[in-house]
Amino acid sequence: MTPHLRPLQFLLVDDDPLILMSLNDLIQDMGHTTVEAPHASAALEHLSGGRPVDVLLTDVKLPAMSGHELAQQARSLLPGLRIIFATGYDQKKVGDALKDPLVRYLQKPFGQKELDDVLSSMGLIETEQR
Repeated sequence: MTPHLRPLQFLLVDDDPLILMSLNDLIQDMGHTTVEAPHASAALEHLSGGRPVDVLLTDVKLPAMSGHELAQQARSLLPGLRIIFATGYDQKKVGDALKDPLVRYLQKPFGQKELDDVLSSMGLIETEQR
């Protein structure tokens, strides 16, 4: 299990049910809790309900509303929300979004180590000294 300050609450958004299930298993195996949303509107509904969320992990390419649009609306509800975009696209093409200290990109597919590195870079977990 990953050493962390406390279990984190993730809101997972992906329109592919298999990817959503896989992300859910990966993150719960790391000791965190998750809520799944199959599309952006379900994620916004969850965020509007005032439930705690530490990290929004969303696919970039979603139907009806992109992950970037979702993140913008989510930030209007929770200004300090940390956002991780999962993408199959080249990260060099994301431009200015990388300048936001509360936003990170993960190249699909990724595992616990890559997610640990991102969470550590956001100050959300402590990594083991090796």
